[in-house]
Amino acid sequence: DNLLFCNPSDVTLQNTHLETFESFLWSTSETTQAITVNRSGTYWLQVTYNCGVDSLADSVNVVFVTPIVLDLGADVYACENETHVLNAPPCDSCSYLWNTGNTGDTIVVQIPGNYWINITDSSGCVYSDTVNFFNSKCECQLYFPNSFTPNSDGLNESFQPYYYCDLFDYRLKIFNRWGEPVFSTQNSMDGWNGRQKNTIVPIGTYIYTATYTPILKGKVEKPITRTGFVTVIY
Repeated sequence: DNLLFCNPSDVTLQNTHLETFESFLWSTSETTQAITVNRSGTYWLQVTYNCGVDSLADSVNVVFVTPIVLDLGADVYACENETHVLNAPPCDSCSYLWNTGNTGDTIVVQIPGNYWINITDSSGCVYSDTVNFFNSKCECQLYFPNSFTPNSDGLNESFQPYYYCDLFDYRLKIFNRWGEPVFSTQNSMDGWNGRQKNTIVPIGTYIYTATYTPILKGKVEKPITRTGFVTVIY
């Protein structure tokens, strides 16, 4: 008989005959009813019964297949429209199958999603791995207008940043020329409508301070602080 194991580990060999035997002798010189092995080879067992008069013997060939080291790596964060190559280990006697239908040892990906591969070796052992591919912003620039007109005409009514990236821990504070706070928010979608406590502020120039932390390629970057001026015009 042959026993094949795709993922080598300790394997227990034991007698499965229904008879009760008096003594056991393995090819390893052990005399227990069962033994643990972790190397390929032929193992035999000899047992005795009827007060040692009769004996039986049997053997088995144990094969531990050397596993394929398959690791597609950590999740991938790529810039938008950027491609990435996923590599599986080369193997002349293996067959490959990706969830994309590709049957080679590499594929090029651009669409975000989960990618997996199954590798089958010549012994029939199957190895699998999976990885996630994300598109991410690779730069983050916030544009703040230098003026706005909160005069209820429906045009340019609020002061807020324009950007195309992922932000974390955003804070905006606006002060008048005496350093008094007139507006603050932690929501980048929340713009200043030119009012302080529901009262329209005077025409003039105001100071703003914006602090934000970009998230680029899936990683939180260092905080950035911007300071500038905005003019309220009616």
